[in-house]
Amino acid sequence: MGHRRTQLANRSLELQKLNQQQDAQLDLTDAALNKPSKNMDTYQKLFNHNTEFFSTYNPDMIEEAFIKCLRKEKIEPKVNKNKYKITFTKLGKDEMVTDEEIEDNVEICMRLLHAESEKKVCIEFTRLNGRKTTFFKLFENYKNDILKFANDTMLDAK
Repeated sequence: MGHRRTQLANRSLELQKLNQQQDAQLDLTDAALNKPSKNMDTYQKLFNHNTEFFSTYNPDMIEEAFIKCLRKEKIEPKVNKNKYKITFTKLGKDEMVTDEEIEDNVEICMRLLHAESEKKVCIEFTRLNGRKTTFFKLFENYKNDILKFANDTMLDAK
């Protein structure tokens, strides 16, 4: 019985040493904490869609906040595991037609892209399906309300 206790004590001591080594290797610098956990595509301004804005926030924070908001609205997004890409369908009804209800669903893709310098992220929304007017209303809502905290910088003009 005493031999068993000695083995348990030695194992606990080994686990403590291992945990201490791992803690010593934990990098708590700003660069390490702000490093994205997924791959990021590079932002290229090819077309002037005006459905993007820029942020200095960590892309993981932006993605997490947006997914939480969608789920609060009972929308289950498709989240890419390798890069910052979220697709979802926002269900709605046409507000202009009063006598009959017409579905006004919009399928949207949100991507987080590496912009200009390592300190900026482009938050880009693309309409995959649905009405443009409804998409633009939703984009303005996401930009000015839901992700307002992240809309904190501009892309430098060149």
